[in-house]
Amino acid sequence: MEQANETNAGDSRPIRTRAQGGQASGDPSARQVINDLSSSVWAFSALACALEAGLLEALSESRSLADLSHRSGVAAPLVEGVLDVLVSLGLLLRAGDVYSSTPDLLPLLQSPARDALLADIRTVYLQSHEMIDAAKRRTLMAGWNYTNPELLEAQGASGGPLFPTLFAVGLEPQDAPMAEARRNVTAARLGDRIELRAQGIEDLDDKEAFDLVWLPQVFLPREVLEHGLRRAWAALRPGGWILLIAFSTPGMDLDAALFRLANVALGGDPLYPEQVAELLAAADFARTQVLPGPPGSIPKLIVGQRPAA
Repeated sequence: MEQANETNAGDSRPIRTRAQGGQASGDPSARQVINDLSSSVWAFSALACALEAGLLEALSESRSLADLSHRSGVAAPLVEGVLDVLVSLGLLLRAGDVYSSTPDLLPLLQSPARDALLADIRTVYLQSHEMIDAAKRRTLMAGWNYTNPELLEAQGASGGPLFPTLFAVGLEPQDAPMAEARRNVTAARLGDRIELRAQGIEDLDDKEAFDLVWLPQVFLPREVLEHGLRRAWAALRPGGWILLIAFSTPGMDLDAALFRLANVALGGDPLYPEQVAELLAAADFARTQVLPGPPGSIPKLIVGQRPAA
């Protein structure tokens, strides 16, 4: 059996070796990994509760525990418990009974960033709940099949504002998301600038009609994507651009594994950014490239252009 206290020459750090039939020395046990995941769920829940109860919104300035309890209608011990978790995460500061946001968090508490943050948080916990519930019912399946209005509203709210001079055509083949989209367009009084069609990209038959196509391929099986790219090419004016996003990335670190899971759960094939760029080139797009993102960022944007001539 190899010993865990063996060292490299000139290096006093222990080598983490694996005993035969056992676990790597120094690695966390399965029970510890599960405990850590449970802690993460509770920490995320504390963040979601603080947002939903208006506690974080109130902390755009320093406030006392009593004041926060009064404003939210939540008992002071529970407010303290929730906010102390966020203090431990480095999101809030505490001095006695007074809480304040950290400089990094403060910009996220101002509208419209606050609304986008809340929509993101709601999307995560509603989607994860539905995924677990579907597995429990033995109905777990890939694809965007959600009908929960709250989830659809949260997902739509994270899309951001529409440019004031833009005319857009939105494609949505499913009934529930389409109904939510129509409500949002009507409420925003944008019916003269947003056309909604009950179809998928593979059914688009416009010719040289658009300057830009946004195609979230993470929702599309490869066969549908390949056909859709041809339709998108034809629908673009010469010189027009297509923009896609890729979630999947190689590796067994947690972020990479989670994004591949999300990609498959949404209904798409787990294509890496370079593979998406290759599909663009195969569909006769030019100037295809994977755009660099922030350091460590996994979702990547991929662009291509219909040649001008």
